[in-house]
This record gives sequence, structure tokens and C-alpha cells, in this order.
Amino acid sequence: MDFKTAVVKSLKYNAVALVPTLIGVGLMIGSIWFGVVDPLFDSVLSVEQADTSTAMEAIETAEYSLWIAITGVVVGYIIYRVGRTAALFQIHGTAVIEEVDEIETETTETDVSTTTTHSEERKAEVTELIEEDSPDIPTEKTNN
Repeated sequence: MDFKTAVVKSLKYNAVALVPTLIGVGLMIGSIWFGVVDPLFDSVLSVEQADTSTAMEAIETAEYSLWIAITGVVVGYIIYRVGRTAALFQIHGTAVIEEVDEIETETTETDVSTTTTHSEERKAEVTELIEEDSPDIPTEKTNN
């Protein structure tokens, strides 16, 4: 594969892989926001600024949803990794298949031309040997 084709395939892979990356990371950030950060902000902002002990109590008693945060992070990470891997196999898999097909075509064309050359050479050798070894064998033309 030449350098230009490699760069094009690489850019195509990164463009396709951007979709699952954005979906996965967005899901992870969103789940952390709604599971931890939003309840934290709600509890801290409900307390007056000067009262730090009440703010600490509000942080400790905030209604966090760790289930949402953990599930969102795990599912987002799975989407991120599986999506990027699928894009990798799709883009680079087709590139490998194209490269193998190109090599097979070149090999087949070389084999056919080599085989044709060898068979023509062999036919000429056999014809020469027949003519040299047996000039007395009658052919159909001489019988008629």
C-alpha cells in the first residue's frame, strides 16, 4: 500500500471512529453529571455561603445516584471501545482485502504469462525433438 492510500484510509478511520467516541464519551459525562455533579451542586447551592459546616453536611447528605453514574460510565465506555474497534475492522479490513486482491491479481497475471511462455517453449522443443529423432515416420500428408 502506498503512502497516499494509507493516509486516506487513516483519515477515513478517524472520521468514522469519531462517532462512537462522541457517543460513548457523551454518555459517560452525562451520567456522571446527572448522577453526581448535579445533586452535588443542588445541595451546595441550597446552603448559604458563609456556613461551611452546613455545606459539608449538605454534601454528605446529597442524593447522589451512583447507579446512574456507574452504569452510564460502563455503557459509555463499551460503546466507545466496541464502536472504535468495529470502525477499525471495517476500514482496515477492507484495505487488507483490497491489497490481497491486488497481489493475487498481479501473481495470477505473472503465473499466466510465465505458464504461456513455458508451454510455448516446451512445444517448440518437443517439435524439434520429434523432427530430429524420427524423420521417417509418415504423416497424414505423405500417406495421401
